[in-house]
Amino acid sequence: MLKKPILQAKELSGQENADEALQLFMRIFDIKDRVKEESNKEKHNKVITLEQNKEKILQQLKNVSTH
Repeated sequence: MLKKPILQAKELSGQENADEALQLFMRIFDIKDRVKEESNKEKHNKVITLEQNKEKILQQLKNVSTH
């Protein structure tokens, strides 16, 4: 039916009725665990990115203060 149900589920999250649409979609395709896993990966990646940005900014501040 759909080539990439996980991608479609992610796109549903931006809609006005996102919760209802996503729940229905997960039931239809029986992908609840996969959606949760993908969501957790995205959250983890955001945390890593924020941590990396923090480190870069701190390093830049150290470089500015020493010059």
